[in-house]
Amino acid sequence: MWRTRSLVAFASLSMLACGAAEGEPARAEHAHHAGGGDHHHGAADHGGHGHDHSSPAALRPLMRDLFAKMGELRGALESGEVNEAATHARAIAVACDDQDVHHVDPQQFGPRFAEIDQQLHGAAAEMAAVAEAGDLEAARARYGDLHAACVACHAQAPTAQRVDLSAIAPQP
Repeated sequence: MWRTRSLVAFASLSMLACGAAEGEPARAEHAHHAGGGDHHHGAADHGGHGHDHSSPAALRPLMRDLFAKMGELRGALESGEVNEAATHARAIAVACDDQDVHHVDPQQFGPRFAEIDQQLHGAAAEMAAVAEAGDLEAARARYGDLHAACVACHAQAPTAQRVDLSAIAPQP
């Protein structure tokens, strides 16, 4: 059963995801990520440079943003807010769609980073579509696909294996 998360747990999740737990300012990687809107359409919007995936430290702000979006999505699903869930799923789907300019080091990010990244964003787009159609149960069912992509990527990436993803795990 999807349970409503307490305000304290959500605040802790948000602070962790935004870097506040490490004394960093709460911010998204780029200002256009903060609103969660569809402002990100590939390399053209970045002047051809894309996101910096050169090191785990460079990628960390985007990962924190995705973690926060996953928490918001889970909260919307738990509370039955299908329109809000659609908004959060769409934000995850388009969070980093400049795949043609990604240059990742498999030694740091794991050999399947790009493949799993595409799976995550594809699953989020599918979830957004069913949520936009008003099908809350189908959206809830697809949340597990998003979480599974996060877990799979972190399991194969040497620099991400210690990250605790339990705060965004699907509720039974």
